[in-house]
Amino acid sequence: MLVFCGRHVEHVLGKGPTLLLYGVGAYAACGAQWLVDPGSTGPMVGASGAISAVVATYALLYSQQQVRRIGPFSANIVRLAWLAGGWIALQLMIGFATAGGMGDLGQIAVAAHIGGFLAGLALTRPLLRWRFRKRPSAVN
Repeated sequence: MLVFCGRHVEHVLGKGPTLLLYGVGAYAACGAQWLVDPGSTGPMVGASGAISAVVATYALLYSQQQVRRIGPFSANIVRLAWLAGGWIALQLMIGFATAGGMGDLGQIAVAAHIGGFLAGLALTRPLLRWRFRKRPSAVN
């Protein structure tokens, strides 16, 4: 997923912003996992959460669905909510499918995947603005 989605995201954002997205996604993933299970003794790197951030940006950049505003919420907010809701539901289903019992989400860092994805959704627009900001023209 990193190679497939990452190359398309890098094509739009450039190398620097894509690396920033990956790094912030990793930290957001670790933070989300810690918030859910601060007493965990298992190792946590955040790489899959970072990839989730790249997947979120890819989903925003390349989705083709026409989304309409709902009440006071703009089409962009509705798209973000659908993507976030779908990703959270998917991750929870994966977690429950690999779980050992009630209340256990298995060995998969579900919260990390969700945290990374939400970070990707939040960072896409600012990174696009950074990439395509207008630079002052040089005066000779």
